[in-house]
Amino acid sequence: MTLENIATDFNAGLTQEQIIDEKPHLTLAPIYGALAYYYANQDKIDADIAAENTEWEGLESAYTTKVKPL
Repeated sequence: MTLENIATDFNAGLTQEQIIDEKPHLTLAPIYGALAYYYANQDKIDADIAAENTEWEGLESAYTTKVKPL
């Protein structure tokens, strides 16, 4: 579990409690800590998340088999 995962879930609309429901190994303390750090460094972390998403999209595009309709 990374800070980026927590920030992404939170930005997608999940509450702290819903994040715990999906990731029961976490407690509120690290989630609040991660969100506090995220808000203190939001521009950089959002840029990191965007760059990672772009990289995943590029990999998916490069390695996804294109099937032509019959």
